[in-house]
Amino acid sequence: MSVRLQRASMATTAVLSLPPIPYNRFSPTPPAISSPDHTSLKQLCKEGNLRQALRLLTARAAPGRPPPQDHYGMVLDLVAAKKAAAQGVQVHAHAVATGSLDGDDGFLATKLLFMYGKCGRVEDARRLFDGMSARTVFSWNALIGAYLSSGSAGEALGVYQAMRESAALGAVPDGCTLASVLKACGVAADGRCGCEVHGLAVKNGLDVSTLVANALIAMYARCGMLDSAVRVFEWLHDGRDVASWNSVISGCLQNGMFLEALHLFRGMQRAGLRSYMQHF
Repeated sequence: MSVRLQRASMATTAVLSLPPIPYNRFSPTPPAISSPDHTSLKQLCKEGNLRQALRLLTARAAPGRPPPQDHYGMVLDLVAAKKAAAQGVQVHAHAVATGSLDGDDGFLATKLLFMYGKCGRVEDARRLFDGMSARTVFSWNALIGAYLSSGSAGEALGVYQAMRESAALGAVPDGCTLASVLKACGVAADGRCGCEVHGLAVKNGLDVSTLVANALIAMYARCGMLDSAVRVFEWLHDGRDVASWNSVISGCLQNGMFLEALHLFRGMQRAGLRSYMQHF
């Protein structure tokens, strides 16, 4: 079965059990919407009005003229924020029906991946990913994040290893990739993998990112490698934010180093930062 037919079959089957988005690809007349014609899709999404956003999205579709991909993207972001899986499946089916996924450069498919991950539909995310002809670093990040959000740290690490082994264009890990993978290492208590990721971060100059450095601190702390966590924290110095302090303080508490945690907490207060966690 071709990738296109497989995706269409999956989306169409899923949508049969749900009230369909009102759209007829063979009808020249779009469905009416209750909101004013001048109301923009962007504004509806900003307001969180998913029902009207879906209606406006389909109203803008016509035979041979599907909605722009960024319109799908805005609606899918709202679906993800609301964790509205049923509506997400409908949007996927609509994109297939209008041919919007034909020749996709990865943008729309990645938006769908992200949506499925946020909605806890990891199997759907995986099927979509496996059928993608164009994968970018954002696609890989979305799938890693989907597994991580579902509590499958081992699967997330497996996707990362496949990403490293892939020679495809766009398969080079970025800071967001490493931050997610380091979190997975911490959850899985896989300090060895965490150290390897740290080495890659240094090699690619990504260790200077506060996002990656904070993930390193948290990973080392969760793996019981507190000396390494403190070294990263001290190296970060001017790049420290509240998350940096929270990570190293929490690491001390997790490892029974209460006096060190108190010392760091006072240092955080002297730095003029307020913790969003209740440490003591």
